[in-house]
Amino acid sequence: MSILNVLKRFVDDELAKEGITPDLLEMVDLAIEFSPVIPFAGGGVDDAINVRPWGFAPDNVLPDKFEVMHPLVHNPVNRESLKVMRARYLLARDAYYGPMIHRFFQGLANATNADPATTESNRNPEDGD
Repeated sequence: MSILNVLKRFVDDELAKEGITPDLLEMVDLAIEFSPVIPFAGGGVDDAINVRPWGFAPDNVLPDKFEVMHPLVHNPVNRESLKVMRARYLLARDAYYGPMIHRFFQGLANATNADPATTESNRNPEDGD
């Protein structure tokens, strides 16, 4: 096995530890302008930073290179690297907001399934307590 194959396998294994798989990378959409990214492993939603096209890019044309607005990122960044950074953000966003959204919809489902006789909104104010 060549050193290049060993390094590629190592990188793939490290990305898999973050939850970044080839299937996930295929779903990442780079055409969404101004979507935030997380450039380094272990970052959270608060670590998200902005991206812009590198150089001139006409409207409706996906550039080949991007500028990640972080001092420790060596710019320009290619599409493959940006997909990894955007996947990190999407995973962090889901981990952060997912439980809140789940609780919100679970609360709606519980309210919908509640017994109408016991819900406060169905009580007649003239009936008293």
